[in-house]
Amino acid sequence: MLAISAVLLAAVWVHLELYRHADEITIMRLVGATESTIRGPFLVATAAPGLVAGALAALGTSAVVDALSRLAVALGLPGLTVSFGLLAAQAGAGVLLPLAAAAVTLMRHAAAEGE
Repeated sequence: MLAISAVLLAAVWVHLELYRHADEITIMRLVGATESTIRGPFLVATAAPGLVAGALAALGTSAVVDALSRLAVALGLPGLTVSFGLLAAQAGAGVLLPLAAAAVTLMRHAAAEGE
């Protein structure tokens, strides 16, 4: 559910930003800017918070597992560990999901502009 909400939030945010900067995008196209030059700032603006969110999710998971592991050891149970793959997947999803939503939104907007 959180992944779906992250994707939708990124898509809506990029969509609103595209409308907010519609005049500037039109001017950039008129002076001959490439689509990658136009799309680049939107992708970076989506990836940067996603990178922070992914890193915070991985750090939070590590902290919770560490606290639970200490509690388990204190109770005489075996300690807990979290795999590096899970932490990498959390960080990757934090960046890739919003970035994919932004890319799809930008492509849909460019296709609508071309009609």
